[in-house]
Amino acid sequence: MKGSSDSDEIIYVLKDGARLGPYTVDDLLDLIDEGALNYDDVCLRDGEIECERLRDVLDWEGERDAELGAGSGEETTPNPPDADDLDEDTDEWDGLDESEEDEDDPEFWDTEEDDPESNPVAPSSRLNKAPGPPRNPNLILYAGHPSVLSFPKTLFVIVLAIAGGFYGNAHSSWWLFGGLILALFGVSWILLERSMRLYLITPRRVELVRGLIAKSSNEVRIEDIRTINVHTPGLRGLFGVGTVEFASSGGSSVEVAFADVYAAHRIKGLVRRIQDARDADDR
Repeated sequence: MKGSSDSDEIIYVLKDGARLGPYTVDDLLDLIDEGALNYDDVCLRDGEIECERLRDVLDWEGERDAELGAGSGEETTPNPPDADDLDEDTDEWDGLDESEEDEDDPEFWDTEEDDPESNPVAPSSRLNKAPGPPRNPNLILYAGHPSVLSFPKTLFVIVLAIAGGFYGNAHSSWWLFGGLILALFGVSWILLERSMRLYLITPRRVELVRGLIAKSSNEVRIEDIRTINVHTPGLRGLFGVGTVEFASSGGSSVEVAFADVYAAHRIKGLVRRIQDARDADDR
């Protein structure tokens, strides 16, 4: 321990850029009780050059007791906890005592309430969930048209018209104008042809709608579909464009076909998932 252990030792407190004091140990204890100082404040003993914390300076009594105990050969025992400390931890000690007593009590091991075998109602209540809202049979799960890639000749004409128009623009601006007009007609043709065929999938049916003004349709119910064929030939098949054919159990031929549609295999998977969901509901 540095410095004297006398309670009249002169100590200065270094706080907020100022040196406060001089104080004795008793003065410091009074100031800490009043809240003017705390144990983490820096202090300097009179005649010393090394600063310390107040907690280190005020701990001299414990060090003195340790020295006296070591010199007398007697073992020092820690002080018993105060009554206030025991009151604060009463709940913790009570909980430990009760747990030890309960372990000896046979009722401590009785877990009938948590045992699912002893309460057969609990598992059934977890399994029997409330039914969800009814499905809307008219909900459109998929709506599509033939893919743009299903018109390769028209696309070729559009590209050729634009390229020729820019190439001939060096000789006459009419070349560019004519090329753009031809490309515009090609785009309009593709949009018109795509709008003539509409593919729909709902929770109940698969439907093909033809026509622009006077429309006709073919449909087959989801539960009646037994065969789904997917054809993705040629270069378009590399981009996922193909034809999906739906045949019912009673039909010898294809009732509905989604021709030249994009993501043909995904459409098949969608219909199969709807069928699986309906089968699960029926069970």
